[in-house]
Amino acid sequence: MQTINYKLSITNMQSFLKFYQNIPSHINPEIFQINFLSVRWYSIGYILAFLTVLILTWWRIYKKEFDSKKLPEKKIKEIILDVFLIGIFGLIVGARLGYFIFYNWTTIFNNPWEIFIPGSKGFFGFSFHGGLIGAFLVSWLYCRFNKISLQSLSNLILPAIPLGLFWGRLGNFFNGELWGKPTEKPWGMRPNFQSNSLHHPSQLYEALGEGVIIFMVLWLIRNKPWVQNNFFSLFLILYGIVRFGIEFFRISPTEHIILEVLTTGQILCLIMIFFGIFLFQKK
Repeated sequence: MQTINYKLSITNMQSFLKFYQNIPSHINPEIFQINFLSVRWYSIGYILAFLTVLILTWWRIYKKEFDSKKLPEKKIKEIILDVFLIGIFGLIVGARLGYFIFYNWTTIFNNPWEIFIPGSKGFFGFSFHGGLIGAFLVSWLYCRFNKISLQSLSNLILPAIPLGLFWGRLGNFFNGELWGKPTEKPWGMRPNFQSNSLHHPSQLYEALGEGVIIFMVLWLIRNKPWVQNNFFSLFLILYGIVRFGIEFFRISPTEHIILEVLTTGQILCLIMIFFGIFLFQKK
């Protein structure tokens, strides 16, 4: 009887593992299409990302978790909406330009129109590091023009950002992109493109690391006195460390590998880490 139960448990485990490993083949990146309008899970992921960050930020405003001396209390929600709108614009433009500058710079000289004109797959190619730079620059310009403390604003918004990244990385997974290297580990998955081997689900690694883990750290310490005005530097350090490690599992074209050891993404993460440490020590 015990032998039969053992065999059944092994069979059930094998069935579950087979189902898990083939989940991507059952996912259609496109939810529905009406004429030329196509709604994809990728878009839903990013909408959820922005809404999550906005809701968490408003919750902090409701709880009065912000510096009312440097952020006008009567206009704080208006300021947040303005920053979100221009931040999204800066994020998209920066991510698009960053992809070509960091990973495909020859296109800028050979076919510059590809940066702004979508191809058959749409606007393929975005860089997180470029998006971060773009969002930071437009936010800095907004705060400077309106005489608002960028530090106080970042203290309010940044603890919620990683949970937004969680939804963005899930969007990458449902969109069938950014797969990791082949692996024999049982938690590997078969991508939704022709491949007989298992691959690291690096998008899920990033959703967990860049999203959930960093969010839990920053959210738990968000009101600690010692961390105030240091959120930006801490975010740079934590994200840089997590992303640097996960890059070892991601597929990187050979032309993007530096000294045959580090990828372009890892070099950018090292810059983030050192810059974050510099800002932290400067305070």
